[in-house]
This record gives sequence, structure tokens and C-alpha cells, in this order.
Amino acid sequence: MKQKTLHILFLLLFAISAQAQQIVKVEYFIDTDPGYGNGINIPIAQDSNVLIENYTISLASQSAGFHTIGFRSLDNNGKWSITNLKKIYKETTITPSAILSPIVKAEYFIDTDPGHGNGINLPIINDTNVNLQNTNINLASLSAGFHTIGFRTKDSLGKWSITNLKKIYKETTIAPPAILSPIVKAEYFIDTDPGHGNGINLPLTNDTNVSLQNTNIN
Repeated sequence: MKQKTLHILFLLLFAISAQAQQIVKVEYFIDTDPGYGNGINIPIAQDSNVLIENYTISLASQSAGFHTIGFRSLDNNGKWSITNLKKIYKETTITPSAILSPIVKAEYFIDTDPGHGNGINLPIINDTNVNLQNTNINLASLSAGFHTIGFRTKDSLGKWSITNLKKIYKETTIAPPAILSPIVKAEYFIDTDPGHGNGINLPLTNDTNVSLQNTNIN
């Protein structure tokens, strides 16, 4: 939200003795009082009753945060009113163009962050809204187990987003040929194991599924 002006409603009344005096000058200052007569002038019509309504004060040069604004008036006898002080707050200015800057780069890394701009590039179309939900990432070179993957983007002003981290898990890979390899030998032993290949041979037909349930052993 951009706040550059302040609208005020200010009523100055003067009554000295029984006779009303004319107000000839009104001024204001922000934060630091420069002294009577040295404030910023507010144009008025000289009168004994001055109404300042919807006067616009520029806050463009003020930093965001709290400030104090002071008002006072001078009558035709050279007498100053008391200084009326009021607290004001200027909000932080957010530039719309910074919010809507197109995203020009997206990248990711796994486990170790190589630094901004050094990650693995993700092809995107320059836009203010980039969806990476269906991005395919090759995990072939990773070991089985848990890993951390990080994503981030950069806009056309050179500003990076925060790095979004996500835990992933790669399962142990079992090659299908190892599961489906034909069985070429079966053997047995009783009591004492003579070692692999030295047992008593069981005739079988080469297959990936061998049943020995009905085998006769002497």
C-alpha cells in the first residue's frame, strides 16, 4: 500500500479577552520543530475562526514508520497558539512492478546447494506464475535412501525466491533379469553341508519356477 499524503481536519479557535483576534498564519512541521515562523506554511483566509479541512500534506520524503506532525497558528497580535502534536504512521511502500516481475529462471539441486545460479536448470516460459508440479527429475545417479531436493526461481529484476526444500526417498532397485533368470541346478545334502555345487543332484527342467515338493529322497 502506497501512502504519500495525509489529509487533516484542523480547527483553530482564538479568543483573547472578550475580543476575538484574527488568525493570520498557520504552519506545520514533521518530527523536528524548526522554531516559530519557520514551519511549512498552510495557506488560509485571515479570520478569527479558521477551519482547515482536507489539506494535503506530502509524506513522500518520509521514511516508513512512525512520525510526529505539529501544527500551530499566529494571530494578528503576534501571538502563537500552542503547538498541537499528532502521531502518524507511514506504511512501507511496495512497488507493484516488483511483485509482478516475470520469472526468468528456475533451478534445482539435490543434497548439496551449489549456490544461486549454479543449480540444474529447469526450462520455463517467462511468466509471473511458474508451475513446476509436473517436472521430471532424473534420480538414476542417486544412491538408494533419503535425499533433499531444493527448488528456487529468479525474476527479471535479478531477485531470487526462497529455496524450497523437500525430502525424497529412492527405493532399492532390483533388476528384473535377476528375478527371472532360469534355474539350472538343484541339489541337496543330509546333516553335513559339502559346499555349494557338491551336494546330491536333483534332476530338473530349466525354468524360472521350480517345485521340489514331490521329490523322492532315498
